[in-house]
Amino acid sequence: MAEKLTDGFVPNDILLNAPASSSSSSSNSSSSSSSSNVRTLLITGPNMGGKSTLLRQTALCVVLAQLGSYVPASECLLTPVDRIFSRLGAEDFILQGSSTFFVELSDIAELTTHGTRYSLALIDELGRGTSTSDGLAIALSTAEYINDVIRLFVSF
Repeated sequence: MAEKLTDGFVPNDILLNAPASSSSSSSNSSSSSSSSNVRTLLITGPNMGGKSTLLRQTALCVVLAQLGSYVPASECLLTPVDRIFSRLGAEDFILQGSSTFFVELSDIAELTTHGTRYSLALIDELGRGTSTSDGLAIALSTAEYINDVIRLFVSF
């Protein structure tokens, strides 16, 4: 039955709060020591490469695992999370007077205010609602703050 549910999907490994190792499926693994814990993932790839789908899949698997439901994985080791924050997609609320940029920053403010080291954050294309250089600065400073100060689990 499980095979019928997973046909057509490519298996993806997500390792958060796991010791960094060279056995990772990524060929671009960092040179951090084996005693450090991975809490931030920076996911890159071509357009239509499945980055956003991977983020959504991660959230879905975390919710399913915490409910005690079937998780479509060969192995699942879960650190329970207290909250899941998502900044996926770009949208605005013109009738409320909120631009895409304002909505993005509001979502990040919510994350930085209420996120704990036991939270999971999924951030996709942060800074898209402004210029390239400003968006890059916002994304980089947000990633550094989340990684260095809050220390929550994040896929960026």
